[in-house]
Amino acid sequence: MHGAEPMRVTLIHNPSAGDGRMPDRDDVVEAIEDLGWKVAPFDKRELDAALEKPGEAVLVAGGDGIVGKVAKRLAGSGVPMGIVPTGTANNVARTLGIGVDARAAIDVLSRAAVRDVDMGCVVQGKGRGEPFLEGFGVGIFAWVMAERATEKHKKLRRAFRLIAKELAGYAPHRARIEVDGRDVSGEYLLAAVMNLRSLGPALGLAPDASFDDGQLDVVLVRPEHREALRAHLKRASLEGDITLPRFEVYRGEHVRISGHGNWAHVDDCPREFEGDVEASVDPGAVKFLVPAGDTMTA
Repeated sequence: MHGAEPMRVTLIHNPSAGDGRMPDRDDVVEAIEDLGWKVAPFDKRELDAALEKPGEAVLVAGGDGIVGKVAKRLAGSGVPMGIVPTGTANNVARTLGIGVDARAAIDVLSRAAVRDVDMGCVVQGKGRGEPFLEGFGVGIFAWVMAERATEKHKKLRRAFRLIAKELAGYAPHRARIEVDGRDVSGEYLLAAVMNLRSLGPALGLAPDASFDDGQLDVVLVRPEHREALRAHLKRASLEGDITLPRFEVYRGEHVRISGHGNWAHVDDCPREFEGDVEASVDPGAVKFLVPAGDTMTA
């Protein structure tokens, strides 16, 4: 990534990410320029202009929402992207080994490695495919996101508390699910097709997921796991971090889901669930700058 000339990078900054205590755009630009790089800064609302001439890499200072948007735009382009994590959950940065500290993430950029990262794609009914970076899912999390969550629930502890509360009375739905042709149908509180290890408010549903193995991890939460999940969420709402119990997981390249409730989510966006979905993986679709010597693909 180095040459005789300064490395030219584009920075896309989301000023509303996180809790307001993260570095502002000028601080981020200054820290990157201290690496000897030349920075072209843009606001997240200037995405089209930012990606018109992205330079040698695109850096995103923000949370999972803007990171996912940029990743989907850069997929297949060969232009690598780096993350300066300033969001609340930072699921992508966590899985890629970047961590959640913005300043530390900038410090390691100059010695980062370029890694190919998978993306997923879902097709509902006869609709067009929609890519995802974190995951696709149906069940309690999608329902809470669509029906109950408000702006205040972007704070992790409040999100944990809300999901725990709604989970108490949430009725499981029967879903027909196939993973690479294997029938794993049943009644579930949640079914998540994961590309990364966590989604939403840092819900680490797939702790063993790899970001470059060409497979999706399908996590299934049965009704008998309700109280264990609620207990973990309630404790996390008090302590601020979360380790979930291990749930039933199947790994594969193609997943079919039908017949589960009225809502689904694609990454952090709720969608009406049309009842018949196919999910697949696009191996190595997007390139990321990750800490050199990363071992997250075990």
